[in-house]
Amino acid sequence: MNSKTKNRRTPSTRSSKPASASAAAMAAESCSEASCAEPARAKDPQHGSIIHVEFTTPDLTRGAKLYGKLFGWQFMPFQEKEMYFGTPGNWGPCGCMLQGKAEGDGRTVIYVNVDDINATLVKAKTLGATVVRPRTEIPGGHGFFAIARMPDGNTFGVYNRG
Repeated sequence: MNSKTKNRRTPSTRSSKPASASAAAMAAESCSEASCAEPARAKDPQHGSIIHVEFTTPDLTRGAKLYGKLFGWQFMPFQEKEMYFGTPGNWGPCGCMLQGKAEGDGRTVIYVNVDDINATLVKAKTLGATVVRPRTEIPGGHGFFAIARMPDGNTFGVYNRG
């Protein structure tokens, strides 16, 4: 194992939260019960695994405060116009927030698992977000989602099973 892969976060570092509370479960639940089952989880990320997410924001310091308060992400300086973020005590994609114009066109949406969609939307609004789509049921018993446009111009989705 080289130094790059030794320090990479893998699904083996995930918390003991139930599978339905994870982003992977959200993806698995997008299939109908009859058409697919919960996929087996590999020790290390496999071909096709989403392992990193990047998005832009005009102000890195304000963005780190905003997303840190809303989702509990921790940000660390990385390069001159880039901050690395992770979800402590959780698994899933980590990523980088880059300084630049927000790409909030609404066509590509990052969905973040939350405990309570309505409470998260209220908190997002207090931080300056606008609700684009309120809590909406996903047909077939696959949970609920909502979408908010953040004050930096990015569009984020929130999801939970119940």
